Parts: sequence; structure tokens; C-alpha cells
Amino acid sequence: MKKVLTTLTLLITLCSFAFGQQNNDLYFEYNPHDFQSNATMVAQVKIDGIIQSGNIELGIFKGDVCHGAALDKSYPTYYMPTVYGVTGDVLSFKLYDHNIGEVLPLECSTTIVFEVGKRYGTKPNPFIIEFTTPYKGDAKIVETEKYFNTLAEAVEAAENGQTITLLKDSEGKGIVIDKDVTIDFNDKTYTFNEGVGSGDLTSNGFQLLQGNTVVLKNGGLNVAETAKAKFYILVQNYANLTVEDMNLDGTNLDKWSTSTDPNDGDSYVLSNNSGTVKIIGETNITANDESSANPSKAFAFDACDQTSKGYALPVVTINTTGAIKGAVEVSATLNIEALGEGSEISYISIDGKGQLFHNGLTTTIKKHITGHSVPENNNEYVGGWYTISSPVGTVEHTDVVGLLTGKYDLYYYNEKDMMWENVKDTEDNTYTELKNGQGYLYANTVDTDLLFKGSLNTAAVTYSISYTEGNSLAGFNLIGNPFTYNITKSNMSGAGASLAEGFYTLSNQGAWQPNAESATIAPMQGALIKATGTIANFTIAPNAPNSAKRSESENKGQIKIEVSNDNYNDVAYVSFNEGIGLDKIAHHNAEVPMVYVPVNGKNFAIATMKQDVNEIPVSFVAKTMGQYTISVKAVDCEFNEMYLTDRMTGEKVNLLLEDYTFVATSNDNADRFVISFATTMPESVAENFIYINNGNMIINNIEGNAVVRVLDVLGRPVAEYNVTESANISTATLSSGVYMIQMYDNNGVKVQKIVVE
Repeated sequence: MKKVLTTLTLLITLCSFAFGQQNNDLYFEYNPHDFQSNATMVAQVKIDGIIQSGNIELGIFKGDVCHGAALDKSYPTYYMPTVYGVTGDVLSFKLYDHNIGEVLPLECSTTIVFEVGKRYGTKPNPFIIEFTTPYKGDAKIVETEKYFNTLAEAVEAAENGQTITLLKDSEGKGIVIDKDVTIDFNDKTYTFNEGVGSGDLTSNGFQLLQGNTVVLKNGGLNVAETAKAKFYILVQNYANLTVEDMNLDGTNLDKWSTSTDPNDGDSYVLSNNSGTVKIIGETNITANDESSANPSKAFAFDACDQTSKGYALPVVTINTTGAIKGAVEVSATLNIEALGEGSEISYISIDGKGQLFHNGLTTTIKKHITGHSVPENNNEYVGGWYTISSPVGTVEHTDVVGLLTGKYDLYYYNEKDMMWENVKDTEDNTYTELKNGQGYLYANTVDTDLLFKGSLNTAAVTYSISYTEGNSLAGFNLIGNPFTYNITKSNMSGAGASLAEGFYTLSNQGAWQPNAESATIAPMQGALIKATGTIANFTIAPNAPNSAKRSESENKGQIKIEVSNDNYNDVAYVSFNEGIGLDKIAHHNAEVPMVYVPVNGKNFAIATMKQDVNEIPVSFVAKTMGQYTISVKAVDCEFNEMYLTDRMTGEKVNLLLEDYTFVATSNDNADRFVISFATTMPESVAENFIYINNGNMIINNIEGNAVVRVLDVLGRPVAEYNVTESANISTATLSSGVYMIQMYDNNGVKVQKIVVE
């Protein structure tokens, strides 16, 4: 009997040790002997949708009585408690965090009804117990642990540099952000239902203002289905912005969907108007390409030139594993470093100051052409000209969507014959392609978009530049920028010949405009260059060779001379650097005036001279009669005094203080102006010698016998008077207008402009 008692005592001791060991590990206390029956459970615990693991204990309760608990470290994401109770007991759950020593203040909507011997979940299919954080607001500021009812309230309360966390999927109005702030969406989505914006245009979700640094990460943004007619921009950005691991969903950007105007339909998921922008991580951007009035204008994002409104050009960098879906618009700078495999960019539009940098990209590039009508009874365009070049290598005409649309003209320049040759597709198919690196003239009577689809150029382009001895335009060749970013002449090289200073680009008005040596050639733009000899291996490189660049220490500056009227302008340069001058050529549009610098019997658009020059002759040809203004600007050089003399009227002006306005006709002598670099003010313009009083021109201090001549603005004589010592000449016989007064006396010639009212 004693032996039996000893064994029983040992069994009770072992059981007590086992149960005591279990309860000592757990915070929630219970005694299995208090219950008649049990069941088994394999569970996973979620807090706000996230599966829990680690040192968190699960307790099973009926009221305040614990019916089981588990903290099984062998399976970090599984809980396998024995559940005790009586059939019909409704049991709930609590959590205890052993790391902080607290019962977690969570809400649990999950319950079970106890059944004897039931299995609640299995290892492959665990029973899910859902806990949620009690509502304290939609957002909180991390640094202060303050909660806010809405994201807008949190943004308003945040200070510079603080982080806001979104606590739940929420819906609310658009928000203007004018501070440095990070919004961590915490895997939640914010849905806009009312827009914000400037003036009457309140159709933006977020509006991020200039001068701030903003980070949007770890979540999503979209527009409510019921509010789709209110929005056309999801995020309007002027700040330095980082978008990381975000889902920017623009499928409900549909403000213009009911418009009948084909130019409407624009929508922008992310519109970047200023600042440095980085789109990184796994960020997805999805444009509305279905229900807008013009689906081709549903943009995933843009890099937009807003310099006319005082903003700096934005620089946008894309380096994401997410998918970009929609069109892309670039009039500033875009760097594409990486795109997700699911990306579907319908096209990238490059216009204005737009530049696209990439490390190899297959896509569609769009260049917009504005239509220009051909005058009646005339088969030739006056304006509406573009120079174009392929960014995808040599391409068949028929493969460039929009190229052959409507009534169009397409030319290349034949240097050997000094002819612009029409290279439309012909019956004998002589011309069927745009060649890599070749520039072309293009014009159309209708608006059209040229779509170049393929692998974008990344390698150097090499071909031949011709030079035909004896031609007046020997060495002029129209090359094309084969890349999607700006190049300069430093990108060009070739053995056996030199290139003249600068180059020509064509304005849409048909004017060949000379450009300084360091000027840029835009993507897909042509440039007319001049070589001094044939270059068989002329190369346009993607990166400019350093040896071809003019260093800052070598640059001796230049003078820019510009003449304009209400419709057109023309430019000439004087370069004080060593080099070959660029010959002046006739404009494609015969109505555009011409200004040039004659040197040794030859006319230059860019003339090279030494710095010690005292005078520069400037020639001007007016193609139509009218008023013109001439202005001169010194670039990278300085002059104490610079004067323009009008040889026709004798008038002299200080160009450092004012521009000169004059009237010209097509019959005027071209050799009209001289720019001089004087050390003292010419006597004839030192002071006014005439003043008007009560309708009379009064002249004093006349030396000896003098002749006073009155000329109209065209330089034609109106009246002449012989005077001595002083004069009082009535203006009653003169019509209202501007006149030039010339006076010749013993001191020389004086010229002054007067206005008769």
C-alpha cells in the first residue's frame, strides 16, 4: 500500500509540475480541472489585417474567466491552445504583449461557440482571429503621437519635417500641402471626393506647393467613383517630391469626359510643374485611358515647363519596379532609369524644352506639328515649318504615323546642287525613309502628331557631310539630332575638315536663325551646319567629346544683334573667338527681314573678329515696309560704351541704354548701320539742340551759317531752312508724326528726333 501511495504521489507531482510550468509561462491564468470538456485549436492572429508573430500571447475568455491560452514559440505565427468549456459557451479573445508587459487595447470581433472535441482550424487552414485598433482617428503625427479625425487635419497640424501616418482606408477632400512633410500611407488608401486648386479650377487631389519637400510612400491614392466628374489631376506638384511604393490610380480622373471639344480630355495622374521629383520603389501610376473625351491625352505623369509663370523647370526621375500606364508629356527634363515589366506607355510627347534621358528604351515618341494653311493661289508654305529628325534610327516613311497625313511637304537639303529636294514618297520609290542623323524640312496644312515607334537611339551616328567647291553655299548640310535630349556642336566631330561657328535652326515662321556655338539643338530637331570640306565620317555622339568643347577660359564672348518688327525677327552675331564665320543665307520665308555683318565682301550671320575691333558694320534688308527695332546684347564680354549709328538718318544711340526704332523699306541701302565702341559720347548726341515750345522748333547756339533739314521717318526731305545764330521754326506746316532734324553748322552735323502732335 505504501508503494501505491508513493507512485500516486509521484504522478500528481508530475502533473502539477507540468500544469504549473505551462501556467508560469503564460500571463493569462486558467485551471483545466475547472472545466468538464475541451477542444483543440490551430489559429493565426491578425491585428489590423497583419498576421502576428513573436512574443504575443493569445487568451480565450468567457467574460473575465480564462478558458485557455497559448504562446507557442515553436511556431511563431501559429497558436495551438487547448480550449476548455461547456457546450454552448460563447468565447472571445484577448492578447498580451510580453515585450511591453501589457494587455493590448484592441477590439476583437471574432468569437467561437464551444463544442466538445471540436477542431477549430488546422495547420494548413488555421482559424483566423481578427483584432483591430480602436478608432482614434484617420491619421496621426508620428513624432507627437497625436491623432486626427482626417488626413487634412493632420497635414494642417504637422510641423516641418514631421511624418503623418494614415491609420485606415479613408475618404476626404483634396489637400493643399505647403510644408515639408512625409505621409506614410501605412498600406492604406486615401480617396478624394472634393478637389482643391487655384482660382475657379478646383479639380486636383493633392496640390503640393513650391519650395517644400514632400514624401508620399507605402499606400495608394485615387478618386471616388461618385466624384469622377470633379477631377482631372490626382497630384499637382510644384515641390521637391519623392513617391515611393505608391499606387497612384487615375482611372476616375474624368472631369472632361462630357466635353465635345476634341482638345479636352486631358487628365494627369501626377503633374510635375517644378522641383526635383523621384518616383521609386514599386510605384504604380495608372492613367484613365477609357472614358475621357480624348483617350490619347490621359497622362500617367508629365514634366511640365511652367517657366512663363515663374517656376523652375522640373527634373523628374523614374526608377520603379511598378507599372506606368498611360501617356507621358515632357516639356522639361525626364530621366527614365527603370520601369516595371507591366508598363504600358502609349507614347512620350517631347515638346518645347523637353528632354528625355534613358539607358535604352523601346517606346513611342510623339512630336506635335501645328498645321499651317497654304496661301491662296500659292503652292508654297510661308510659315508652319519644322525641322524633324528620327529618334529611332532610319525609319520608313510609312512607319511614322502621321507623317503622310493631309497635305504636307517634306524636304532634305542637297548641298551639291544647292537645292531643297522634295522627298515625299514617289512613284519610283526613290525616297521612302528618314535616315538616321539626317534633318528634314516638314510642313502640313493640318495638325498632326508624328509617332516614332521603336528602340531609341543610344549609339553615335556616323555619315558623310558634303562640300562642293565653287558653290555659294558650299559645305552647308542639314543634320538632325538623333537623340531624345539636347545636343550641341560639341557632340559633333569628323576628320578632314572644320565646322564654321554656330549653326542655323529653322523657326516655324520659316526664318533660318543663327545660333551661337554653345547653343543647343533640341530632340528631333534639324540644324544647318557649314563644313569647310567633305567629312566622310562625320559623327554625332550621344556624349560630347571633351576635346571639342570650348572651355570657359577660352571663351571671349560675343555680341548678339537682333532686329524685329511685329511679325518677324532676325539675328546676327559677332564672335570674338577664333573660328570660321557662318555665312548668311536667305530665309525660307521671303517676308522675314535679314540682318548680317559684312566682312571683306562676304556676309555673315556669325562673323568672327578680334576683340580690339573699334567698329562693326551691320547690314539690314527689310522685306516689307514698316517699323523695326534693333537691339544689341553683349554676351560673356563687357563694353563701357557701345553706340549705333544710323547712316541713313545720322541718328546715334547708346545701345547700353536703349534699343533703336526706325522705319525701313525694301529699297533702302542695306549698309545702313555701324556699331562703334567709343570712349566718349559723340558730340551730336551729347545733348538735345532743339526744344519745342508753343508749336515752334527753337534752336540756339548756332555757329555761323547753318542749314536745318526736316526728314520724315523714311528719310525723305520735308523742308529745309537757312539760319544763323538761332532759329524759331514753326511746325504748323508739319503733319502729326515723328521727324528727324539734321543741322549742319561750323561745329559739324547734329541729329535729333522730334514728335509733332
